Amino acid sequence: MERLLRAGEVAERLGLHRNRVYELSARGILPSIKLGHTVRYDRRTVEDFLANGGTKDRSEREGSK
Repeated sequence: MERLLRAGEVAERLGLHRNRVYELSARGILPSIKLGHTVRYDRRTVEDFLANGGTKDRSEREGSK
């Protein structure tokens, strides 16, 4: 099993502040895993998020046309 990332590690990869990572998670934009009082992120999910231009999926990036 691959190690889950902490918010600080995700923030570094995305070039964001750690609080922004938590905000994206709370809004459902960046999927996260809640373990008790902590929040962790799957490495592949973060990489997919980056590959899609920082959105959940391509339809969000293209907008609702």
